[in-house]
Amino acid sequence: IENEEMAEHPFVRKRLTLDCSVTEISRPSPQFAETLDAFQDMFGGLMKMLRNLSDFHLFCLLPEQANFVLGFGQAYRFSGEELALITHRNGKGHTPLKRDVK
Repeated sequence: IENEEMAEHPFVRKRLTLDCSVTEISRPSPQFAETLDAFQDMFGGLMKMLRNLSDFHLFCLLPEQANFVLGFGQAYRFSGEELALITHRNGKGHTPLKRDVK
């Protein structure tokens, strides 16, 4: 999400939200050890400590769809395989309300 201080207006902050499926990576799995080894290379000793805590869990997030907002009338949904299908949120952007003129 875009920092409020950098945004033109708080209502149109640029942002990306992801809907994901979640699975826990079990401790005995090779993926758990490989992932924590990579994290330890990146983040150092903290990961060595976390890996030995019994209440530390590792999760895999798999994005299923995403929403990307660039501003008013610029909201998009990403879906499909590899989130490759991009559609405008309401198909045509915002339109003003029609008001009775007297």
